[in-house]
Amino acid sequence: MLVEVSSSNDTRIYHDYVMGRLPHRRWLKGGRFEDDRWVIETQNPDTMRLTSRTISFDALLTPLPYQKRLNDAGLENDLITAKLLVFYSLEPAPVGWNESASSVDIDFKKFLVFLQWRYDRGIPDNRALTGGWHREFEQSLKENGREGLLRLSSRVDTLVSMYRADEIDIPLKAGHRSASPQKIAEMLGIYGARSLTPEARRVLDKFLLSAGVAGKAVIARLNREGLDDEDDEAKANGNTVYKMLFVWFALWKLRGKLTHDPIGVKAYNSPRHIYKSIRGWTKRCDPWPDPPSYQASWLINSALTLILDDATTHLLNLAEAHARNNTERAHQQLIKANQRLQKLGAEEITPNVASRVRQDRTGLRYAIYEILVAACVIVIAAFSARRKNELFALKVGCIELDPNGAVWLHSLILKNKKDVDRIPVPKSVQVAVSILERLREIGETPADNWLLQFNCVFTGQLIDVDINACLTSFAAWCETPPLPDGTKWNFSAHQLRKFFGITYFWRYMYPNLAALSLQYRHFNPETTMGYISSRSRSTIKLWDERQAAEQRRSATERATVERLVVVESSRLQFTKDILQSVADGAVLSGPLGRVITDEIDALKKQFASEVHITGATGAPATFLDALAGLAKERMLRVHKEGHSLCGLGQNPADNAHASCLKLKSEVTGIPTAVFDGPDFTFADEGGCLVCPHRAGLPVLAPFWDREVASAFASLREANDEHLVYVEQRVKLLNTHAGA
Repeated sequence: MLVEVSSSNDTRIYHDYVMGRLPHRRWLKGGRFEDDRWVIETQNPDTMRLTSRTISFDALLTPLPYQKRLNDAGLENDLITAKLLVFYSLEPAPVGWNESASSVDIDFKKFLVFLQWRYDRGIPDNRALTGGWHREFEQSLKENGREGLLRLSSRVDTLVSMYRADEIDIPLKAGHRSASPQKIAEMLGIYGARSLTPEARRVLDKFLLSAGVAGKAVIARLNREGLDDEDDEAKANGNTVYKMLFVWFALWKLRGKLTHDPIGVKAYNSPRHIYKSIRGWTKRCDPWPDPPSYQASWLINSALTLILDDATTHLLNLAEAHARNNTERAHQQLIKANQRLQKLGAEEITPNVASRVRQDRTGLRYAIYEILVAACVIVIAAFSARRKNELFALKVGCIELDPNGAVWLHSLILKNKKDVDRIPVPKSVQVAVSILERLREIGETPADNWLLQFNCVFTGQLIDVDINACLTSFAAWCETPPLPDGTKWNFSAHQLRKFFGITYFWRYMYPNLAALSLQYRHFNPETTMGYISSRSRSTIKLWDERQAAEQRRSATERATVERLVVVESSRLQFTKDILQSVADGAVLSGPLGRVITDEIDALKKQFASEVHITGATGAPATFLDALAGLAKERMLRVHKEGHSLCGLGQNPADNAHASCLKLKSEVTGIPTAVFDGPDFTFADEGGCLVCPHRAGLPVLAPFWDREVASAFASLREANDEHLVYVEQRVKLLNTHAGA
């Protein structure tokens, strides 16, 4: 039931006393702790964009008809708890646990859910919580997530009943005839429409449709209903559940500082205890989920195509002409841009200028400040292995040309330091950066030096790039192919860190993507990959060599190591996809290819009693888990010349049989066991052909077809001196290529 809180104290005397005694902290930007709106900034604004978060303690806790806010009279204890929780979470360890404003924001929102649950269950304060209440919280979360905690579907039913009884009106968007999702969410006692659970949203959508106030988004969801329902048996997200339960641990951890309302039960001994308690009923989430390789490659290929095409030049010329009020030249450049876009298969753009970038998806603002900017961001991410925040922190002048003509990208390593990471990149990244720099200079240049910040030449508005929205827009603009099940993949900014690994491992798998294939004819990604690997391994070695007292890891070091982890996770996904294709019937040739095929056939037989369908894609989790385990053992990669897959792993015993390492050992005199993985510098085609660690795919076969044709041509033209060598090469190719 809902608890109706009585107001016995209309003042905040004790609240002001507690807040007034807190020592000042630099992360509070303006204002006082007594205020109900805190602007928190924990990171250096010179090295990172969007460094602050605003915590509003004027937060809804209960729905209609008994609606209460956290800062209402009578809820003083909960307001104090909320503020102290935020304050002490930012204190240095061992008291605190947060280092960034974004982490604090997440914790605060989970605490609000905890309070909303508590009031929904009629529990007046934290002191009244017991072990039984904790079990109820955990069980509700386990059975139905936030819907189980807050029973939002029942709240929607109550709202509908109140509407039908003429007790309330449906709030509408200003100037529209459709319902306002934000205002309805507030009536339900939650802080935003995105907080609605799928169950509650379905009930609400049907009601809004019947009431004649459903907007386009509501109608679209109802039309999709049944096509994309979530699996009811899917496990809960482990990270989300952990954050929800961490509130209980945090309240006990700070119990000595929350003497006004100490929690009545110790639910967990440590964060590790929380993880152990939820391991069996939650799914472990990949912090860097891999976008599907073909869709990601298509996206990157389309971005490359656009920034290297004359359409980009014409669009920039158009913007410059508009800035100079040269309407005739602007019109000419629009015509030329549309001619190029038509050849690219893209929709023509109109001279329309909308007040918002995404308001007119055929207009100039959308084409220049959304699509073109998105293409540049994608190219930079794909070939520099930068994370979202590192892209956001790029500044004008971030490209360096060294005396040898090599291109380097400088990016800040965020956190509280001005550490700069410098990484070799292809010229396409230089082109992308130069496009963004030129676009910034058109019209009035922004005061700040951020590369992804513009003053719109058409409206004068300041544009801070929304990378998530740009990715979504660009994926639609370039008509990214759907997944095999017909659904669309939703790209997000966090997946940008994956783009380098995807293009690195899959670069020879999609020869139909012309721009991407051409890129790798002129850019050797081994340079960038080697740079990432060497820096990461040097950092790990440094950590190992430090004394225990000196093991604090800097932001730069963590970012350096994480970059290789992300790339290697793409390698694992690449291997999983290859093995899955073999399980589905694809042919894997070569010595290692035959071994892997036999291993997969053995797994199929092992799980034959459980697999009663044709093909492995729909196999039960036991088979898929076994296949994933095999992928971790094999860990494939493509040879830098694109003719073979290499499966040489980290086992020193396998090095003795690797052709490239045997040759390297002969040249250097260093034993093969010392080497860490293959060295493609010593891996010529002949050595790879006979290497037991080689596997082949049909998509890589054209390389060998060309080599065979070349060998036969040489055979016809060879003189006596070279004939023996050429005959040996022809025999080698006939024996092993494609075998």
